[in-house]
Amino acid sequence: MCGFFGLHSHEFDKNDKIIASKKSIEIQNHRGPDFNDFWLSENNEIILSHNRLSILDLSETGNQPMFSRSGNLVIVFNGEIYNYRSVREELEANGIGLRTSGDTEAILEGYRLWGEGVLDRIEGMYAFALIDRQLGVGLVARDPLGIKPLYFMRRGSTIAVASEMRPLQRFSVPKVNQYALAELLTFGWAAGGLSNYDGIERIAG
Repeated sequence: MCGFFGLHSHEFDKNDKIIASKKSIEIQNHRGPDFNDFWLSENNEIILSHNRLSILDLSETGNQPMFSRSGNLVIVFNGEIYNYRSVREELEANGIGLRTSGDTEAILEGYRLWGEGVLDRIEGMYAFALIDRQLGVGLVARDPLGIKPLYFMRRGSTIAVASEMRPLQRFSVPKVNQYALAELLTFGWAAGGLSNYDGIERIAG
């Protein structure tokens, strides 16, 4: 299952980010009890954390946050890429050596080769956050069907994403979203980006 958390902020200092990341790891431990860790960017602006449930690659090389061979890219990922073997074969045909046997690295090195075009090549159920340290940009994505959960929060200059809403509630006073509640009671689910709480959006597939 796995779970992850990502935070970009100028409002919170290094210690605040580490505390938030460790709290997220604790909250989402049920999603991935096999391994957890976090990465803090050199400028202390971005932190990513991950709870791992080992399925495909059981070795330590599959731990996350995971870095590309160049070290410029870092990713936290939840899900399964059904066609990862064919993606890996295409990467290797393009001269890219791979260190793991799983699907996370296929996304990571696929982004290095194709940029956002990697999303057109992968098939599966997934959610991930990827940071390009060299360009100073990030990519957050969810599978087109929205199978894997991914939540988003923005408050001032602070942006956070997570596999569950609970790690994001520390940044926003929990208040029930009345529109989401009305849709939930009427249709049994809330459409679009609505979540149960104001200030927290569900990234649609």
